[in-house]
Amino acid sequence: MNRNFLNILSKISFQIKCIFMDIKHEHAKKKFVKFGKNSYLNPNYDMLSSPEKIEIGDNVLIHGHAFLGGRGGIKISDNFVAAERLAILSSNHNYNECTLLPWDEVHIEKRVFIGRNVWCGYNVTILPGVIINDGAVIAAGSVVTNDVPKYAVVGGVPAKVIKYRNIENYDKLERNKSYRKMKKPWGHQK
Repeated sequence: MNRNFLNILSKISFQIKCIFMDIKHEHAKKKFVKFGKNSYLNPNYDMLSSPEKIEIGDNVLIHGHAFLGGRGGIKISDNFVAAERLAILSSNHNYNECTLLPWDEVHIEKRVFIGRNVWCGYNVTILPGVIINDGAVIAAGSVVTNDVPKYAVVGGVPAKVIKYRNIENYDKLERNKSYRKMKKPWGHQK
């Protein structure tokens, strides 16, 4: 086959894939309690449970292979960005006071709250009941087991405060409403 034909075939295949991703994204958005303006959940998510208990603010971008376990409730505020492989769990199996081993049918539900202007790196896990305050940065590979203070940069397993953002600069950007405008992470931009 000639190279031009294969090139055209590849472009057509890519466009078809993008159309299906758009359809899946639009279908998924309707399931949430709230799905804000200019927000995107990459349709290549691994798991989306109880979306009727998940709120997503405006200008949010969640990249591929996300796991959103919404049984206990999840609220993601405006201007949140997550790299690939974000996992948010808002419930866990009952293993302490259980009636069966290793766990029973009871689920312990704890709401997760993520504040404004939070950035999560690649492969971050957020456990039930965690509150991540405004302006926090979560380093790649972190497991967040406890609340994260405002402006904190955390990392590790379990995640611990490494340092704090430049608060003066952060506040200036916030006052000026200098936010990154999120774009659809697949296909060609309109």
